[in-house]
Amino acid sequence: MKSRIRFLALAICLVMIFETLTTVVDVIAAGKPDVTLTYGMVTATGAFENGVKLSAKKISNPFDTDFEAVAFYDIKAKKGNKTVHPDGPVTVTIAGLDLPSDKDIQVIHVLDDKKAIIAAANAGTASPTDAPEFLAAFPDEADAAYQALGVPNVVYVEYLTTADGTVTLLNNHAVSFVTTSFSVYIVTAQALETNIEATVGENCEVSAKFDVRAHIPGDAALQLGEIAPDSEEYNSYLEQAAEKIGCSVEEMTDVILFDMKIYGTESGEFYQPSAPVTVSVRLTDREEIDAPIVRVIHFGENVEQLESTIDGNVVTFTTNGFSVYELVPDKHRHMYRFFVPTNEAQTIFSEYQIYTDTGSTTFTQIIKDHSELVMPQLPSMTIDGQHLTFVGWFEGTESGGT
Repeated sequence: MKSRIRFLALAICLVMIFETLTTVVDVIAAGKPDVTLTYGMVTATGAFENGVKLSAKKISNPFDTDFEAVAFYDIKAKKGNKTVHPDGPVTVTIAGLDLPSDKDIQVIHVLDDKKAIIAAANAGTASPTDAPEFLAAFPDEADAAYQALGVPNVVYVEYLTTADGTVTLLNNHAVSFVTTSFSVYIVTAQALETNIEATVGENCEVSAKFDVRAHIPGDAALQLGEIAPDSEEYNSYLEQAAEKIGCSVEEMTDVILFDMKIYGTESGEFYQPSAPVTVSVRLTDREEIDAPIVRVIHFGENVEQLESTIDGNVVTFTTNGFSVYELVPDKHRHMYRFFVPTNEAQTIFSEYQIYTDTGSTTFTQIIKDHSELVMPQLPSMTIDGQHLTFVGWFEGTESGGT
């Protein structure tokens, strides 16, 4: 893809220097003083009531299937014979573990308290799973979820991971995390990132990249379905995309349309991600996409347009759901890139930041056919010890010059 480039000519000017001010805020803790409770390899630090004791039991694998895990723990707090839960956040540390440093350590917290389930569901910190292995392993927890929310056949679980900072790995032999209720905790070690690939049509390769926060099993595979051109379904998607973009169907050429799903090869169950997934679409019949931008339309619960980037023959975007996608090259717009010299001889250039109306920065400007290019403000800078400014932009080539 060829893009148009603007360069700058030099003249002497002034430079403005900005100072960054930092405000420091003191945080004052309030409430009961923290108390540390210990039981075996488990400690819990929080604002416990007087007379509360910790109970921590390492349990055997509760799953009928081979569920790979480092350890299973059932942690409880009791006052007399009554099971109680913390009044607020509690820091839990589980020691005596053998943990790999090259994987993401995940702590799966299975909620069994009605009050905790309601609070976590409202806050979005825990999510329901209807996976058969969880329902079989935790029937009491499924009943608690039903009593709390009236939703049958689900278990509420909270996923804490080193990838998102909610789990701290201590010397590969202990994990530390914050919780607001006690129950069963499963410590697992999973690959930091997973990349799965598939092809659709003759010239289209698609890959999906995600980490453990997506809660997609390790045996997941990518399934792509091609939607037949000129079919009623195909034409319907074209019309919806045209309405979303604000153009006519006739203006859309070289459209790519496919249905993307992720499923477990063992269970056959289809999954939706719990965290963003990066999708890359490679067009193998060309070295470069002949368009400055490619519109990515996602047909989920609503029709939405996703931001995308182009690198040679690859279009990349981020999504939160799997369904039908349409890629529409926009050939009726032109991309301008702006460069400024970094040496006095004007033989070396670097990209220049342009401040947009939204306050974000970009190195490019994209305009429609026959539209006028809006020149950015002339910058000031110091090169080789001299304060310089610029007298105007001129159009150049990829290698510099005119």
